Amino acid sequence: MKATIGKTSSAFATFKLNNGNSIPCLGLGTDAIKGKEHVYDILLACYKTGYRLIDSARMYGNEEDIGWALKKLEKEHKIPRTEFVLTSKILPADTSCKGVNASLKKTLSELKTDYLDILLIHWPTDSVSGRIECWKAMEEMYEKKVVRNIGVSNFTKAHLESLRKDPKVHVVPSINQIEINPMYIDTETIGYCKSKGILLESYCPLKQSDKALLKNKTLEAIGRGYNKSVAQVVLRWHLQNGYLALPRSNNPKHAAENADIFDFELNEEEMGSIEKMNVMDKQDWDPHRIKN
Repeated sequence: MKATIGKTSSAFATFKLNNGNSIPCLGLGTDAIKGKEHVYDILLACYKTGYRLIDSARMYGNEEDIGWALKKLEKEHKIPRTEFVLTSKILPADTSCKGVNASLKKTLSELKTDYLDILLIHWPTDSVSGRIECWKAMEEMYEKKVVRNIGVSNFTKAHLESLRKDPKVHVVPSINQIEINPMYIDTETIGYCKSKGILLESYCPLKQSDKALLKNKTLEAIGRGYNKSVAQVVLRWHLQNGYLALPRSNNPKHAAENADIFDFELNEEEMGSIEKMNVMDKQDWDPHRIKN
């Protein structure tokens, strides 16, 4: 099923989750962004462009920087924290009930907020029971509204099935954040998530700026037709497929360009030609190696 966001929509458009909540249809990946003043500069530029979803994680080591930047935005530009949708992720080392609570407490403290919009399990542990314990602790935080939406990251169909079918689990994940780009399309996991109403967030949406993608002749030709860059064409492809892309950039100008994808629409033939680029060339580690 394709997204219904047309060319007249903007970065303020949203995707609706399976729990009834809505979140922005494009986000900022922050795993390479560090340093308080630098994070502030990036967030301010991105806010002006239309970004509202900020994706981070305990592993990135920048949540304190993000929290500091958000406070400065509020103080100097009167931009409240409620304008942003903040994401964090639980490390495998913190998947016990005690670990989840401690991790979330630390995240809330560093982000200088009393609630989190999205909390994900960063990747599946080898222990199925460990995943369930982690999820149950997250369900409790969700029920208390300390966390507004809960989900997973790097979960395959098999990982999601074992979680969803466990009798102790009561809340279906709202989100699965996985690697997706035109040269790596995990159709099995994507198809499963769509069939269960689980929103797909895509990291490495531009294949970490790999020249094999950004210098692709097919994408360049499509881009010329709309006066758009290859990156903009690829991010538009994500959007029309219903994937919430999380491009990262240390450059405010590039971050702004990444959000300039709402004034054109790829046709069916162009979408199909991009789909045909899939060669299952994975950029990051492969979660399929973690068995149930």
